[in-house]
Amino acid sequence: MIPSTQDPGPAAWEGRVQNHDGDLLLNGGSPPTPSGPSLRTPPMVLPGFSEMAALVLQVHELRLRVEAETAGVPEDFKRTFPKTTLRLRAWPRRKGEPPYALYWITFPPKKDYYEDWLERVVERMNTRPRWFHRVKIRTSRDLDRAIHRAGLDHSRKDVHSFHRQARSLNDAHKILTGTLDGIRKMLESKAGGKVPGRKPSPWPEIVPLGLPRDVSLVLDLILRLEDSICSRLRDCRLLIEWAKRKPRWQTFRLAFREDAEHPYGRFLWIDDGTGRACGQLNYRERRKLGLPSRVSRFIGPFEVQRRVLDRQLKAGTALARRIRQRLPVALRQARACLETARAVPRAGSVMTFNPNNLHWREVYGT
Repeated sequence: MIPSTQDPGPAAWEGRVQNHDGDLLLNGGSPPTPSGPSLRTPPMVLPGFSEMAALVLQVHELRLRVEAETAGVPEDFKRTFPKTTLRLRAWPRRKGEPPYALYWITFPPKKDYYEDWLERVVERMNTRPRWFHRVKIRTSRDLDRAIHRAGLDHSRKDVHSFHRQARSLNDAHKILTGTLDGIRKMLESKAGGKVPGRKPSPWPEIVPLGLPRDVSLVLDLILRLEDSICSRLRDCRLLIEWAKRKPRWQTFRLAFREDAEHPYGRFLWIDDGTGRACGQLNYRERRKLGLPSRVSRFIGPFEVQRRVLDRQLKAGTALARRIRQRLPVALRQARACLETARAVPRAGSVMTFNPNNLHWREVYGT
């Protein structure tokens, strides 16, 4: 039933605007537009979200380059030092996946015979023997100790160069992966549009196929955040339509303006009599302005709904702004680490130790 155009009075307007599950509902009222079937509004394209998705894809492309560089470093080390028990290993999270870090490993000497019978039994029970051991390198002294045990004292400078390159690549991959994981945690919140008890809906027609799970999940959550902000904007415009149905004695008008300074819009109470605008009209502000009681009772329900929608809208837009600020910083830091890894000087051929050279320490930098 369409409500009559007569003024229902301030008491009737107090309970007609409510907020239920984040949507704008009315107590027994009807929408300001005529009822009937209507076409679904197309999805809105908000400013900044396409750039945000492009930055996430840049993070993915840069991580692929870092992983390709990481996979080639162990082969370079093996070609430079073919006969040594110290090696660099590209470490994947699962078998068949690209590596995420470089670690130093060593091959211990094989024990073909054990004098103790218990050690022989344990050796037979071990179905998957470990042919290498991971060397934990925390300081340069740990690396020097591993170099000495592997018999590479004559090429200590080159081994340290490989270590600096591996550390730079590890830092680049850690920055990029940590950024994606941090953004995912930020988006999996109430401000990101998460509804308790509801799983995020997939977007197969928008998100490209073949992306890693963490990248596709972040893109899905960005689309969910955009859809959540669009829903809040529709609620704000619907509240403006209801606020237009005011009596003639009500001079304050609720407006929702979008400009360059506020691309997602903001609420303003405008006094048509004086032309003065203010951001809020809570009970204290209405007392300061000396508004009559009937005017204050009319403004109250709309002010409550305006405050709820404004808080929800600001939470989503602030989250999008923080993500847009974090992505370029991570890309800049990861590119710097990758350039540092590529600029590390190394010897092109195998360096052999000459015992007759009395100045071998100055030559090989040990």
